[in-house]
Amino acid sequence: MNSSTAIPPPGNNVAIPGNSSDVALSDIPIARSSGAVYSTINDLTKLGVGILNSTLLPLSTTHRWLKPLTHTDRLQFSVGAPWEIIRFTHPESGVVTDIYTKSGDSGVYSSFLVLIPDFDAGFSILSTSTSELRLTLLGLVGDLIVETVLPALRAQSIEEAGVNYIGTYESTVEGLNTTLTLCLNKTEGAPPGLVISNFISNGTDVIAKEVLPNRLVPTISSAAATEGKIAFRAVGQADAPREPTGYLSGVNQLSWFGLGAGTYGNVDIGLFVFELDEQGKATAVTIAGFRVRLVRAG
Repeated sequence: MNSSTAIPPPGNNVAIPGNSSDVALSDIPIARSSGAVYSTINDLTKLGVGILNSTLLPLSTTHRWLKPLTHTDRLQFSVGAPWEIIRFTHPESGVVTDIYTKSGDSGVYSSFLVLIPDFDAGFSILSTSTSELRLTLLGLVGDLIVETVLPALRAQSIEEAGVNYIGTYESTVEGLNTTLTLCLNKTEGAPPGLVISNFISNGTDVIAKEVLPNRLVPTISSAAATEGKIAFRAVGQADAPREPTGYLSGVNQLSWFGLGAGTYGNVDIGLFVFELDEQGKATAVTIAGFRVRLVRAG
């Protein structure tokens, strides 16, 4: 980030709106500790990618950092450190995506750094204007980007999930009748994401006996803490974003509050850890609660 500085850039390496005599670029030492800096889109992109990739921080630290510290009296806004968190609801599914933003506004300059951890994506906007509506107008530009990009990222993630995960996984142990088949749930109004269409464990139909919910969603697990692995958990239909629930009466229906409760030999039966190749495609899955590792067929 060689173009980011806490003092005015030398020469003409800065955008100044209107009449240059109207703007005084000054070094305000007290503002340095608050993070007030001059920067570029390229440098902010490096910063955003570094945060999402945990380049300078352990992954667990990044996970803790990209979380709300408190909520507000509006459902779509939460507060982090230093994040201004916006909760975007996808209109077709009801899925909520948290958007972590950091705005800046000083003098004649306004900016937004935007991170979308769910999709490992983001963008940044820098602007300069003498208008008093500068930050508001910049926010409207950001709204247009969000409303355009988020649905596209959602659609792309669905296609990638199909390529990376759907198919049949089989046991390599001779005589062990265990197979797992995953597909994409694309039914209109149905819960989005991966679903288990078939799971035979040692000859027993797990889904038919309702031993396990059939919907898989990404999760964080120490079992997948090493590179090349990703974890999913099985959750029920009541956790589908568009599934109606009551306020207090709905709590007992939500699978997320009971994750890990179903165990065998003190091991969660709903935890699926996938092994990925260099292209991010699943090659095998370990279902520790069922004491089995299955290899993707084909």
